[in-house]
Order: sequence, then C-alpha cells, then structure tokens
Amino acid sequence: MSKKLKGKATTQMAPPVDIERILTKIKAQYTELEHIIDAAFAGEHRAVFVNGPPGFGKSYMVTQAANKARANPKRNGNKIFQMKVAHGNMSPLALYKTLFDLKEKGDVLLLDDCDSVYKDQIGCNLLKAAMDDQSGGKIRRLSWDSTGTRLAHLQLPPSFETDGIIIIVSNVGFSKSTLRLQQNADAIQSRTRNIVIGDWAPENYSALMYYIIMICDVLKYDANAKKTDFTQTEKFDIYKFISDNIYKWNRVDFRLPHKVAIEYKLRPTAWKKALTVTNFHV
Repeated sequence: MSKKLKGKATTQMAPPVDIERILTKIKAQYTELEHIIDAAFAGEHRAVFVNGPPGFGKSYMVTQAANKARANPKRNGNKIFQMKVAHGNMSPLALYKTLFDLKEKGDVLLLDDCDSVYKDQIGCNLLKAAMDDQSGGKIRRLSWDSTGTRLAHLQLPPSFETDGIIIIVSNVGFSKSTLRLQQNADAIQSRTRNIVIGDWAPENYSALMYYIIMICDVLKYDANAKKTDFTQTEKFDIYKFISDNIYKWNRVDFRLPHKVAIEYKLRPTAWKKALTVTNFHV
C-alpha cells in the first residue's frame, strides 16, 4: 500500500522531521494490519477483529489488504476466494446463510460496522461457533435448530461445518454502545486475532495525514472511486494546509483529505478561505 515519492519534489515533500518518529509507528501499525489479514488468508487465523475509533481508515485498510491477499497468485494459484462485505444490519438467519455460502477454506465474510449481528444473542452465538476450535481445531460446526420451514425454503441444512474466515471491523469500545453489545463484542474478540487501529492522540494527527495522503495516496481516487489528476505537489499542498491547521478542524479523520480536495478543485483561488469558514472551530 505504500508509494515512494519520485523526482525533484521528493526532498521538498519529505515528512517534517518532527513527525518522523510517530510516522514510523503509524506505518508499523497499518503494516501489521496487512500482515494479520494476509495471515488469515493463509489459514493462520480463523477470525480477525479490527477495532478502533470511527473515521481512521479501518474499513479502507482492511479492504485493501483483503483484496491483495485473496488475489495472491503465489498462494492461491488461479483461485480467487469468495468474499462478501456486509454493512449495517444482518439478521441471524441471514448470517447463518452467509456463513453457509462462505464455508469453504479461504472464503471470507467481512462484517464492516455491522454490530447488529452480534448485538443479537443468536447472531453472537453463531459467530462464536464459527470461530471456536472444536476437536483440536479440525471442526467448526454451526447449527440452526428450528421446527419452522425457513431453512427448507432457503435450501439450508440444519447444520454444517465451516472452514471460512471472518473479519470484523467495529467501533465498539470507541463510541457509544450498550452493555450487552460490549459484552458480546468482548466474547467475540476473545476468539479472534484482534488489533486496534487509529487510536491516535491529536498531536499525532499531522503524521497520520501525511501517511494517508503522501504514502497511502488516498487522493489517487476520489470519494466515488474515480481516478483523480492530482499531482504530487497538489497533494502536498493539501497535506500542508491540513497539517498547518491541525488543531482548528472540526474533525480530523480519513475523510478530511477528500473534503479538502473537493474544495481545492472547485475553488482553486479560494479553497483555503472556504474551508476556514466552514470546517474550522469557531
């Protein structure tokens, strides 16, 4: 995910000396996340729980790492594993069906900000069963014991074994949540390889902005995934304006560079003034 800066502008756009130390730590954290996701695809982890405050790139980094890992030709040959991303809400029965559909080795279910799944006790129990070792790690069996006809209607068996991978991205613990949700999240986390991402103090935000703008190159594509034409100099201008005013912004997160970039393109001569009026603390 890293990108080296090239040409004469490299020295001019190098990170300020005062952020190099924390920048190294930020790089290490996101690199470790990539390694953990890759290890999950290699079969080392049956489940991964990525936790942290909202807006600091958990979803972006996990998706990038997962797409890279699932298409690794050295490990996978010509096979591209199935991966489903679920956002927002999923019922327990829908979870059961999804886990059945993704039961083969290497298949991945990514639950992104989908806390409703384990807020429900049935959903939580299904996830725990899908993550737990049984018979020395050889069997993970899920069951849906019901006298109704819903399983038959969906052509689902009453039980099945799974060898799939589950990745959960969540803000639980870093935003308001009920006691039950927190307890269920703790029970799930205990069965996963977990990592906290983005829990940075405000004095580290400048380094974080440099990392995501100049190294991860988040401005290569806009918020609608369309390729942009920003030069390295323009990207650095955006970073520098964000960094010089790092304590003035209403909110600093992974979305801020795109918000600034929009004004940069729409109002080339007045973008700083516009952002000062609308996005700074009063």
